[in-house]
Amino acid sequence: MCGMRKWNITIGFRNTGNSEYNLFYKVAVAPDIVFRVYGDLRVTIFNNLSKRKSVIRTRHINELAKNRPFEDVTDLQHSTIDKEGSGFLDEERLFKMRFEIRVHYVLDQYSKLTFNYFDKMFTDCFTFLFELENYVLYVKPKLLHFHSPVLAALLDSGVKELHLDKGSHHYMLFLGILHGTSFNITSAVYAIAQLYEVETVCRKFEMLTMKKNNYGPLEFSPTYNQFNFGTALRVMLSRVENVESLKKCVQSMDVERISGEVMKKLAEKMFSFPLNN
Repeated sequence: MCGMRKWNITIGFRNTGNSEYNLFYKVAVAPDIVFRVYGDLRVTIFNNLSKRKSVIRTRHINELAKNRPFEDVTDLQHSTIDKEGSGFLDEERLFKMRFEIRVHYVLDQYSKLTFNYFDKMFTDCFTFLFELENYVLYVKPKLLHFHSPVLAALLDSGVKELHLDKGSHHYMLFLGILHGTSFNITSAVYAIAQLYEVETVCRKFEMLTMKKNNYGPLEFSPTYNQFNFGTALRVMLSRVENVESLKKCVQSMDVERISGEVMKKLAEKMFSFPLNN
């Protein structure tokens, strides 16, 4: 993303002062990178016995630059990982970690980076043509293929351009988000993300909108008709304060359409309350 492929990751164990050693990791960019990165980091430490025992840590990256790496010391101790039957080590006594970085935006020395969509900088560009506005935007196909299954299918079928009437400004905002140089998800950008099934952009807009509008549990039904069901469910359940409120929330739903996975989440929420609640 953003043309930055030089990530350096260091993993080890650090003495925390209590005669124990905790797992830590450090993420850095290569010395020749002049950008500053802002976003979120999701780290998964896999457990071979059960996915539920895997450790997942999500951290906000306020600034990641060549002289400013991101470090985090976990609660997972060496003795826990090394313990027989813990599930963290495989047959070769190795453990597996996954690092996922979601870039919100990238800064150069003075301001946010912007991309040149107007000049054909590469021979393998995908083209958006806005005929009424006499605008042309050029984008690298790999970026579109990665984010959008709809555009990926078009690219795989040999399509290299799309003809549109207008909307170049909104498409530039949309492309800026995909490149990590913008995080301004407007309703128009949301519509574009829905059209091309860019799930990360859709879910982020829905989450921000629901939090901003302060939807309550009883507004769940119209909300999940408007937005993604899973996103609405997470927000609504986070606002349910007791069993009675949860019952009213369930009554507002179409029970016949509730999947087993949703029923499981509702049951987990119900049993999370004290018995006298």
